[in-house]
Amino acid sequence: MKNIFTIMVMILGLTAFSTCGQHAIFYIIKEEIKPIPPHIEGSPTKMVVFEREYGTVKVPIMYVASGRLHWYAKENKGQGAPDWDLDEYEIEQPERGSKIIGLAVTENYLFALCLPRNSLNSNLYSIDKTSETWTRVNFGPSVAHPIIQSIHSDPESNWLFASLRDNDSIEKNYSILVMEDNQTVMRILKTETDMLSQAIYRAAEDIFYLSTRGDGIYQISQSDLSLFDETKLIQLKDETVSDNDDDDEDEEEKNKKNRKNITGMIKLDTSGNQPIIAIERDGGFLYEVNNGSFERMLNSGGMQIQTRRYSTGALALWTNPEPSHLVGKLLIAGIQESLVNTASQSYTYGYVEFFLNPDGTFDKVAGRNESDLFSVDNQDRYSSTIGKHPVNHLFQAPKEINENLIFFASTQNAGLWSYKEREGGSQWNAEN
Repeated sequence: MKNIFTIMVMILGLTAFSTCGQHAIFYIIKEEIKPIPPHIEGSPTKMVVFEREYGTVKVPIMYVASGRLHWYAKENKGQGAPDWDLDEYEIEQPERGSKIIGLAVTENYLFALCLPRNSLNSNLYSIDKTSETWTRVNFGPSVAHPIIQSIHSDPESNWLFASLRDNDSIEKNYSILVMEDNQTVMRILKTETDMLSQAIYRAAEDIFYLSTRGDGIYQISQSDLSLFDETKLIQLKDETVSDNDDDDEDEEEKNKKNRKNITGMIKLDTSGNQPIIAIERDGGFLYEVNNGSFERMLNSGGMQIQTRRYSTGALALWTNPEPSHLVGKLLIAGIQESLVNTASQSYTYGYVEFFLNPDGTFDKVAGRNESDLFSVDNQDRYSSTIGKHPVNHLFQAPKEINENLIFFASTQNAGLWSYKEREGGSQWNAEN
């Protein structure tokens, strides 16, 4: 009888488990979102906002490229509804037969990095706020083969930076190029370094901060930029490890500790009163960047603040479109779960959230959001949509362009996505 009772309990348990599993499967199927063909396919660039002038009217326009240039703005000179590629804001493509692989914006210029077909040598173009045609940017005599990998700028400055891949076989085979935006020739600022990942300008200090994918973070004053003197570029010290330095270590070993793979940086405000935040590739550790040094961010309990995933470098400030909501501001970071693909494990992509205070400062008490995401209404929809895709860039359109503060994501190979109200409710899907 005891054996019979045990068998009956096992059967009931398996039945209940099976039923619960079926309910879960049916729920997942119910919440599954049908993919939409993207208006912008492939691997879109980062999104930038550039104000164009049409007579006496100034119109902020969001630009993004995936092969060719696209634009997003309110119709009727900024008075109507926002839409893509409106005829009234039509702009010529920088170079026929070329693929746009990068965009950057300074105070007065929009830049496009183009890669011609069947060529490794990049071409760089600029256009100001009123021109109809693009201007070719040249490279100094020391740049023999302009294999530019990326371009970077701070919209509040008038300097452009570029990451040049050298043909030499040296370990640090990148150079950093720089140019004031009203010039037409880029020159070398730094040789034998790693790929440039971001450029941030802090006006209060008049300093540029340059992050790299292996050499950590550099800084240079704006007045020193025009000297094109490599010795003026200062490599910041990681204060996280400075206190643990071994006095017997040679200078080379100590310098290695500063050479972080920094995938991105972001400013929390434009006043310069708050630190710049940088993110590291492995583990997604966050760093506070200040004049002369950077160090890992700690929460109020002394724990390091991180994504706990690989960082894709995508960083964005997010403001809740619903002002009365409990959480009003977030810092959002793109993640990649693993670098290894197997048939036995699922992977999470998408992004994670960090809490900001109402004034925009980083909330070190709350730190990372460990529960359901606040930027979406339905977690299952998120997991089955953008959660399946690596995100290269994140951007929230300003109110001047979209009243609903639409949130965009450039995926690695599935085109441009957005989070907004669609059939079936608010959801992430391809922007169309």
